[in-house]
Amino acid sequence: MTTRSVDTVIREAGDSIRQALHALADQVAGNGPEYLSSQEVADLLHWDVQTVQRKARAGELPYKRVGKRYLFPADEIRKLG
Repeated sequence: MTTRSVDTVIREAGDSIRQALHALADQVAGNGPEYLSSQEVADLLHWDVQTVQRKARAGELPYKRVGKRYLFPADEIRKLG
């Protein structure tokens, strides 16, 4: 990997982290959308967690990825249940 590509990767990762932190701060403050964990979606839809994550990766469920966690917009998921 060249120095330039490493810098690009670091900048893009920083942007993703910044966006995730802003979304989390908004949610905690009650200003942003509510998100559900994989387990909460699984409980709501009566699926197992692996099914929830597989459907998310396949594009069948809306989600955001923060590190290793999948976060699902609560309002859209509740429409499915």
